[in-house]
Amino acid sequence: MKNLITGLMACLYCLITPAFAQDAQDWAGRYYGASIGIVNGTSNHSWVGTPTGVDVDMSGGTIGLTYGHNYQGQNTVYGYEVDLSASDADGFLIGGITPCITPGEACNSQLDALATFRARIGVPLQNGFLPYATGGLALGKVQATADLGACGFTGDCSLNEWMFGYTIGVGIEKMFNNGWSAKAEYLYVDFGRQAMDGSAPGNNVATDFSYDTFKIGVNRRF
Repeated sequence: MKNLITGLMACLYCLITPAFAQDAQDWAGRYYGASIGIVNGTSNHSWVGTPTGVDVDMSGGTIGLTYGHNYQGQNTVYGYEVDLSASDADGFLIGGITPCITPGEACNSQLDALATFRARIGVPLQNGFLPYATGGLALGKVQATADLGACGFTGDCSLNEWMFGYTIGVGIEKMFNNGWSAKAEYLYVDFGRQAMDGSAPGNNVATDFSYDTFKIGVNRRF
């Protein structure tokens, strides 16, 4: 994943090195917007204290709202952005693989909502283009369950809570007339590892959440 981010940022660097725009448009000010996108993620179920486990792949869509504020220097645009998206990304795995070891039972995970609080910095180019890098905090509403075997045959164990993590990514935005702009953005999100509730003593199950998000959107400055 780090190699992917490095490669994307290198591509953006290649775009901006020919020349800084002397007639770049004014990006300064507040803006709000909306976006739609897709999520591909992985929820790794494993015993607490065990470095390996089984991956539950997740996929789905997102729809959300954005608010931000840009400040403009001589050759840079920088600021912050806050967004909140609803998500239907989910996935499941039929048991038989440690720690989801009960055939016919399932381990599953889902992402219900995702919010990010990020800094942005970019370089304004001619023709209204703004390639940028971004990163900051992430907050997600996640759910996960593990089967009877994983939970010591005492009942299903589960996780249903908001988790904090981090996000980093890149994007490009194009300004049009009357303060409107369109953007395409990639974010990597990681919420880390969390033990599930209801696990039997000595059979605690933990889940590690990470996601790739791709979205397009429109913004309106005001």
